[in-house]
Amino acid sequence: METRKYGCREFSADGGRYRRTTGDGLVVYQSKVKDHMNSDLCIGIASTNGSLEIAALEPGKAAVVMTFPATGMGVEGIRVFLSGYGNPVRMAVAGVAALSLALALGNVCGRETFIVSSSIANQAVALARYAEHAA
Repeated sequence: METRKYGCREFSADGGRYRRTTGDGLVVYQSKVKDHMNSDLCIGIASTNGSLEIAALEPGKAAVVMTFPATGMGVEGIRVFLSGYGNPVRMAVAGVAALSLALALGNVCGRETFIVSSSIANQAVALARYAEHAA
């Protein structure tokens, strides 16, 4: 049986499943098909000088838009929101603080982060839709 590691997930050739080891040593087997079919939360974050507009989009549901201050507290509020959802999360960020937001929020196993030019999408809902279709 061939096993390959990708980030925090270990994929094996035994029946199309992957094995994930949690922090406490528990081994979880999950079907790759099920993982692919799991509904992703798509997040768009538009960064301006004074605010961080975030849009959350789940398949088949209307987008929810929130605004956070463009401060450390605002970034921490977004981090708490994202950690409450779990995995997988797909995120697209654009604007003046796109790079720092991607580094601060995107370094989590199971999270895909896209840095998008503001000329392509500069509103949070458009960025969430970008994340939804970027796979």
